[in-house]
Amino acid sequence: MNEFTFADVHPIDSSPDSAKFIDFNQGYNVSNVDQTYLPIAIEPVREPADIGWIGSISKVADFRKILEAFTGTTKDPTANWPIYNNPIVVPATGERMYPDAGIRVPSTFELLNFYINPSTFPDGKTNEIIPATPPKLVQDLMDQWTACIAKEPVDCPDSAIYKEENTVFTNSYKIYIGNCNNIPPYLMPDATGLPSRVAFLRFLYGWVRST
Repeated sequence: MNEFTFADVHPIDSSPDSAKFIDFNQGYNVSNVDQTYLPIAIEPVREPADIGWIGSISKVADFRKILEAFTGTTKDPTANWPIYNNPIVVPATGERMYPDAGIRVPSTFELLNFYINPSTFPDGKTNEIIPATPPKLVQDLMDQWTACIAKEPVDCPDSAIYKEENTVFTNSYKIYIGNCNNIPPYLMPDATGLPSRVAFLRFLYGWVRST
């Protein structure tokens, strides 16, 4: 998702109505919070062209090939990274629900959301994301976290950062458990006193923005 800011507006003081127009200093960024599906690029149309463009100017066909190579769908839909399901709706003909759609690649946030609480199509049976269990790259992501917060981490140069983040999120979770009611089952602690690894990492890996 590409976002564009048309102008700068800043509060003058702490009052809610103190916002003041500053200038037409436009800006833009890409937010990797949902999915990757189509190439898109954005840039300000003004003179002078003082900053460049951001995004992708690939052709749709080329962009889809890149997504297929990354996810592994050219060989096996369960190979590397999950995709949004596009199930066959007419078994006799093999016609898919969206025959010309290509693949949609969920962000880390969306796929971890799915794995802690799987969602289905209206039939209640067909998963919205496949495969139904985390494939290789997702499992690697979780294994990396486990290795880097270990008492004696191996092959993890940034283990100190991982451990610091783990402490912050663990303490935050304990506060949540101790003070909140109606906690959903998928966020309840297991024998370790923490939620499942998928649920825990959803909050840590779940939001990325590049500006």
